[in-house]
Amino acid sequence: MSGNHIDDHLMDEISAITSSRQSRSVPVPMNAEDMSLLIQRVKSDDPNLIEVKLDGTNLVNSSETEDLIDALASNTCVSKLSLNNTGIDDTLMATLSLALVDNQAITHLSMRSNQIGSEGCEYVSKYSLTSHCVCLKSNP
Repeated sequence: MSGNHIDDHLMDEISAITSSRQSRSVPVPMNAEDMSLLIQRVKSDDPNLIEVKLDGTNLVNSSETEDLIDALASNTCVSKLSLNNTGIDDTLMATLSLALVDNQAITHLSMRSNQIGSEGCEYVSKYSLTSHCVCLKSNP
């Protein structure tokens, strides 16, 4: 069977699928310049910005996290927010949940692999009950 064009084609497809999955699984943290640009787009309610992925960016130690949270509170365009592996703890979750209550546009929120404890889970559940949001949360 080897050397047959069907096998080669199938192997090429499998290779393409596995390589795309591998590249998506490695989050690239945002640098300060990219974060500033993102915050400006969120603040200006950019209609082309419907998904924000900050996976792997340390939000706990970022000086711009508060600005981002404030911008998200009034944004009406972002519908998906991914905050996987960003270091979010209960304290940051409390602040974030206050902004998310004001935001009615976000329908998908992912916060996998963070430091959210039972107190933070309460904040998440209150937010998800007051909006039409699917929250995905798991701890390491």
